[in-house]
Amino acid sequence: MIAMVRSTPTISRRHYNIALDIAQTHRILKKIRPVEFKRTVRTQARILENDPRRALEALAVLIPKHAERLETVGLLRRIALTDGIYSDREKDLLERISKVLEINKTPRAAI
Repeated sequence: MIAMVRSTPTISRRHYNIALDIAQTHRILKKIRPVEFKRTVRTQARILENDPRRALEALAVLIPKHAERLETVGLLRRIALTDGIYSDREKDLLERISKVLEINKTPRAAI
């Protein structure tokens, strides 16, 4: 989620609200206490900042099940479409993450 939100030139309140909604309603993420969630987000943001390539490659280890990988890409698409379109940066990031997670779907243009 952090990588997708950061792929936009400016992080809008809508991006933040979508990510927050996902965190509060996702069957696994909603079990994490808010303090722990904030700490995890900060840590992951630093990791992503220091070595984006390795951070994205680690997703394959962190998300081993195919169904969870599909769900992850779906959530990322939801964040990317907050403004109604996929930017080139968002498309690129979705393609890289899909490749790392071995999901062969490319984003369709938004209507």
